[in-house]
Amino acid sequence: MSKSSARRALMAVAALMALTVTGCTSADTSAPTTSSSGTVSASALEPSTPNESSTSNSASGASESISSTNPASTSGSGYVNSADGESETASVADPPPTRATPSEETSAGGSSAAARTAQEDADRAEIEAQWRRFWDLYLNSVKTPADKRKAALSQVAVDPILSEVLNAATDFEQQGLDYYGNVTINPYWTRPVNGQPFAIMRDCQDQSKYGSYYVATGKKRSVGVERDSLQVGFLLGNDDVWRVQQLQYLENVPC
Repeated sequence: MSKSSARRALMAVAALMALTVTGCTSADTSAPTTSSSGTVSASALEPSTPNESSTSNSASGASESISSTNPASTSGSGYVNSADGESETASVADPPPTRATPSEETSAGGSSAAARTAQEDADRAEIEAQWRRFWDLYLNSVKTPADKRKAALSQVAVDPILSEVLNAATDFEQQGLDYYGNVTINPYWTRPVNGQPFAIMRDCQDQSKYGSYYVATGKKRSVGVERDSLQVGFLLGNDDVWRVQQLQYLENVPC
């Protein structure tokens, strides 16, 4: 029996509770759009588009200012906005609001390094590595040939977030948009994996050098913020690989 199969047998109830709380959202909100002669849909993970009074600069680094706001939520499932991480149900998956930072993870629910098991350390390391890979593949999703996108992104993501990212890449390609830049991740833990097949991690992410732009002109369409508070849900597959399943932006959990 594989590692993941054993975990699923032991922790099925806990995993189901976690998925129910974090995964099932019903917010009736829509992705940000820009409108002039037509509507341009936003990516699931893209920062909010600048308003009409903001001046966009070019992806190559021109000096004009550009609006910098938190991402808006998408109606869907893999990506949601949340005020504090407990807007659905403050239970298994969503801890109470905290001001936790990576250096304060033990006081917010993560186990101390001395008390953690080798398995816990290994799980966290694998999850954090997959999170980095997720962003690498996401940022290059539009550049990846359409017939190879799903196979590439399936290495790091499962539905519902997988479909969100694939649909966004298709939309961007059709509208002449792409992503630019990169993000700096700063993951931290408010709860241990504890041998379960479902894990929740937080990230105080720097998205200030990332956004979308118009390929034809090089003009920036959006830009992220320097300190963005995220909460991410991961699933352990039957192949013993962790993949991103859910993503929340925690508006009232500063980092």
